[in-house]
Amino acid sequence: MPAKRIALKKKRVGSRHIQPELELWELEQKIGPGRVPRVSKLIKCAVLIDHKIRTGEFANQAEVAKKYRLTTMSVSRLLQLLQLAPDIAEEVMFLPLVKKGSDPIKARLLRPIHQEWSWEKQRRMWDELKRAKGL
Repeated sequence: MPAKRIALKKKRVGSRHIQPELELWELEQKIGPGRVPRVSKLIKCAVLIDHKIRTGEFANQAEVAKKYRLTTMSVSRLLQLLQLAPDIAEEVMFLPLVKKGSDPIKARLLRPIHQEWSWEKQRRMWDELKRAKGL
């Protein structure tokens, strides 16, 4: 069963750019029973943090870590998820809801994939992981 897609609210930033904005609890309420996998939430956080660094809201990763009471290593690991091929990142963001038990895909399982620079190799590795996890 494919994951349901949710239309994002749009917030105007300046005169040209539109920044999507959707609170995770709203996402979980709109989708229904089950919960959004943690790795899906992590990628969304990585995108938002990257956006805030690029727009100058934060000067660097260390400032982000201080603000959110994280280690710089955890912020670095979080932002490494952005090295995934765009189509893989989108699939991870919209993984099926977890009805019970633990998440089938965890962030640590994605590390070897995002450490690979070739998107073609990443896609092959992602397909193997999905097959192994029954997705």
